Amino acid sequence: TTIGWLSRLFSNDPYFLLSVSVSEHPFAAIVIFAISLAFYAVLLRWLIRKVDGWVSATPQTPAPSRAKSFLDWTFAHWYRISFVLALVWSPFVLLSFPGQPNPDFARMIGEFLQTRSEFLPGETPPYAAYPTSQYLDNGSERIWSNHHPFYLMLYYGFVSSLSLTWFDSFLPGIMFLSAVSLIFTLVAFGRAFFILAQFVSNWRVRGFALLITAATPLIALWGISHTKNHLFAAAFVWALALATQAVRDPESIRWPWAVETLLVATV
Repeated sequence: TTIGWLSRLFSNDPYFLLSVSVSEHPFAAIVIFAISLAFYAVLLRWLIRKVDGWVSATPQTPAPSRAKSFLDWTFAHWYRISFVLALVWSPFVLLSFPGQPNPDFARMIGEFLQTRSEFLPGETPPYAAYPTSQYLDNGSERIWSNHHPFYLMLYYGFVSSLSLTWFDSFLPGIMFLSAVSLIFTLVAFGRAFFILAQFVSNWRVRGFALLITAATPLIALWGISHTKNHLFAAAFVWALALATQAVRDPESIRWPWAVETLLVATV
């Protein structure tokens, strides 16, 4: 929200640079951020009060035995939740595997291998079109910019380099990266559902949340894409659940929670 308002108020450039706008209007950036933070804090508190009674309510009608038994079995362990999601998403994953590499993925591999693709005269290379790259390039042939996360570039580049060395092809490396990303996404959602389910006694709410997620195969397809954001998105879902646990049940916070939170935060 803050970035959107800064862009709307202080920039007409289609390639908006947040760092430049903040440096030119620091006071306005702080004020807009504070207002945005206060607005979402009030909204969140209102939503919590609104739905807390509904989430914790005991249903008046008897539960269908099969549906409730299935949900009780699923939510008994986090890996069962991951398994159910994997089973539902498997047709979409199989049809799309090994994923969707994009130009950012290719650029990160190029940065690691210290090579650049050739382009026909008149075409604009991607590295010349990114304003962050132009801003930090300084005429060098290497592009170290915040457009491509540094450690993610090392991870993609290292795996792709090994694949090229061992198999003379990037494809085995891409398949490995897709499999690891998908597994991480499934684990993240399984852990998040398992943690949050401890605070939701209504089995219908649990089932509805799981149904919405399972009926969104775009999550799985996003999990096997090769972008800058998909691992962060899965880790963010996991981190939100861990943060909820810390707020709702601080007495349960022990060293396993700290280790899990540290690993998620590292990603």
